Amino acid sequence: MEQGMFISIHPEYCTLLSEGKKVHKFRSVKPKRQTDFLWIYESAPIICPHLHSQDRYTR
Repeated sequence: MEQGMFISIHPEYCTLLSEGKKVHKFRSVKPKRQTDFLWIYESAPIICPHLHSQDRYTR
């Protein structure tokens, strides 16, 4: 039977991994069971700094 696992990674690290600028991401906890494949996803969208400015409330 195939076993899989979901792994959440912050968006900035996903970008670096996809561009090849980062080649590994260590986890602090070892999985309790052996896995055959991983599903890797971004934990949250990247937020643009200008969306948090006061300007958006005055328009």
